[in-house]
Amino acid sequence: MPHHEEGLEDNVKPLTVTQFIEQVNSVMADQVAWVEGEVCDLHISQGKWMYFSLKDESAIINCFAMLFRVKTPIEEGMKVRVWGVPRIYPKFGKFSINVEIIEPSGEGALKRAFELIKKKMEAEGLFDTARKRRLPRFPEKIGLITSSDAAAYTDFIKVLKARRGGIEINFVSVSVQGREAVTEICSAIDKLNEVSPDLDVLILVRGGGSIEDLHAFNDETVVRTLARSRIPTMTGVGHERDVTLVDYVSDVRGSTPSNCAELLTPTREELVSAINELTGKLSANVQENILLNERGVQRAVNRLHESVTGSVEKVQFLAQQMANVGRFFSLSLQKHSSGLQNLNKNLQTNYIETLNRYGQKVLMVERVLSSIHPEKTLARGYSITKTLAGKVIRDASELKSGDGIKTVLHRGTINSIINSSEICHPNQPKILQNPTKSSKKSSRSLKQATLI
Repeated sequence: MPHHEEGLEDNVKPLTVTQFIEQVNSVMADQVAWVEGEVCDLHISQGKWMYFSLKDESAIINCFAMLFRVKTPIEEGMKVRVWGVPRIYPKFGKFSINVEIIEPSGEGALKRAFELIKKKMEAEGLFDTARKRRLPRFPEKIGLITSSDAAAYTDFIKVLKARRGGIEINFVSVSVQGREAVTEICSAIDKLNEVSPDLDVLILVRGGGSIEDLHAFNDETVVRTLARSRIPTMTGVGHERDVTLVDYVSDVRGSTPSNCAELLTPTREELVSAINELTGKLSANVQENILLNERGVQRAVNRLHESVTGSVEKVQFLAQQMANVGRFFSLSLQKHSSGLQNLNKNLQTNYIETLNRYGQKVLMVERVLSSIHPEKTLARGYSITKTLAGKVIRDASELKSGDGIKTVLHRGTINSIINSSEICHPNQPKILQNPTKSSKKSSRSLKQATLI
């Protein structure tokens, strides 16, 4: 190590290790470059960080990447190119590339990446036929994503207009290869879903090319974006022999852009042929239905005729029966009318006789009642004795000396006071005292006799 004694300034301080590494990293920050090599020593830490090395025939370099930045699956031995910033990690003093983009390099690596992504998405069910949606038979509004400068756009439009006009096309021009293709294609798919959700179908096409040219249509981000489209999708990428991952995930795959237009709508001739075929089938069905209905109507008419004929006969029979019943009813009515007249005459005679009989009985009862009327009895010399309160006296035991009595005669009433009374038993004759022998005391007790 050279030793410089002359010109050494004592006030110049050496850099610390940290400062030196920061200075070196600052200089290398502008040295961003694409580096190509074969992947080795690959491992992932905590599901977040990826560590690997790139090597060629004579050199090796360490690489570090955040796992969410890696859009293409890689594995040991795969040739890739990375875009990143070279730097020294202060903690370990190791030089490496801080990777931001990883892409497979070469046809072999691209095919291997294709198989890895395909296997991964198959396991997730993104290619299942159950997810496929049917396209409308006659779409009115479509969304088209491709490059306006590509032959795919010209071929698609030409074939579509030749087959059927009047379809509304919402076109979004994008890059179909290169660094910006993935971002632009994903943005176009999301934009059409957001701005024009009523589209009948969303179509993604491009012409043929190498596997490197078609890489954007095998990108995992593009495939997932197309898979989550709410609008039914159709793809036509490359030539007929070319198959990309977007073809697996789309609802309908066309072998070419022109084939997409053919699948999208029938030609006028095909429509006329289909209409004629349907018209023939419809006519045959109508004739068959007419014949079947005619037979049914004839059977119904026959059944109706039989039913009406039978009903007429039944009605005639019922009319005859009703006529017979009417005649029988008329005879019965005449017979019973005569009986009722006789019965009415007998009832009247019996009523008069009964009335006369009961009238005589009433007169007899009246005479009896008149003869036993109290006034009649009183007129014959009888009288009624009552207490002063008006109670009829039937037994002398009901009275005692000193009680006042009232004697009702045929004419007038006598009020008296009892001196004495005698009880006469039913079988014992009553002995009347001689009034002349009554005591003076008794005659004095009779105070008054009033004639009313």
